[in-house]
Amino acid sequence: MLHRLGWRSSRITAEESLKERESLLEGLRRRSIDAVVSIKVLDEGIDVPVCRRAYLLASQSSDRQGIQRRGRVLRKAEGKDGADLYDFLVTGGATQSKSMQNLARKEMRRAWSFSNDAANVEPVRLELRSIAERTGVDVEKLDEKL
Repeated sequence: MLHRLGWRSSRITAEESLKERESLLEGLRRRSIDAVVSIKVLDEGIDVPVCRRAYLLASQSSDRQGIQRRGRVLRKAEGKDGADLYDFLVTGGATQSKSMQNLARKEMRRAWSFSNDAANVEPVRLELRSIAERTGVDVEKLDEKL
């Protein structure tokens, strides 16, 4: 999809060697590529300090994993004073089954925790409260679990 939109992107999977991964990240640093797409490979052990924007499209199974993912992008780099991270949430579906409600609670808890460290915590919290209200998630209980 990124290629169709004119982005120069590469993927990092378990199939690429460490040397290939380093080369791809160097391409990102040099700006010969615009984006790196990964599934789980960037969870641990690879830093991407040159990255200034990340889209997290999948929930993680632990707080530690979430911290690892954010840390990949939040590393300091020359000429970098911050990074924008976008965490996509799944809060509803075709049904309001018990499993969907549990998923919404889990997603909201992750986003609420994530917002604690955000430079724009107030507007993020306003939006999260709005989402919580629409999905029936009790924000006060999110704080209790942290």
